[in-house]
Amino acid sequence: ATRSGKGRLADALSRRLGLQPEAVVGQDSFFLHPIVVELEDGRTTRSAEEPQCTDHQRFADAVRHARLTTRGACVIAEGFQLLHDDAVRACLDYVFHLDVDREEMIRRRSAPRGPLNPNPTEPWKCAAVLWPAHERYVRESVARRSAAC
Repeated sequence: ATRSGKGRLADALSRRLGLQPEAVVGQDSFFLHPIVVELEDGRTTRSAEEPQCTDHQRFADAVRHARLTTRGACVIAEGFQLLHDDAVRACLDYVFHLDVDREEMIRRRSAPRGPLNPNPTEPWKCAAVLWPAHERYVRESVARRSAAC
């Protein structure tokens, strides 16, 4: 889920393992643009939480490049939709899915702007846009990956 601690964990693991900075590839670096989505009540709004908002092919290419060019024990790929795309999934040997519940995600994403929340989102948008996007991702990508293992 968004704001579940993925980036902080990736950074901590990287430091602990002595990895080069290039060994951590974050999905956020491949963000394209928000898209317009329709809410349950028929209104529309912009969302940056949909799979179409990320260039998954470039993300997969960057993970493959890091695997070929960095020294160290591993490459860490992190992102809130890490398992959405087949090309990205094919680059992964191990997957750790971090999750928080709906209330905690809303609390973290709607907290005041600061080092732990550089892009605050209004609570209504967390509930109406972010959480449903996360649930779709878990249902369509995480559960599908788990069933395949």
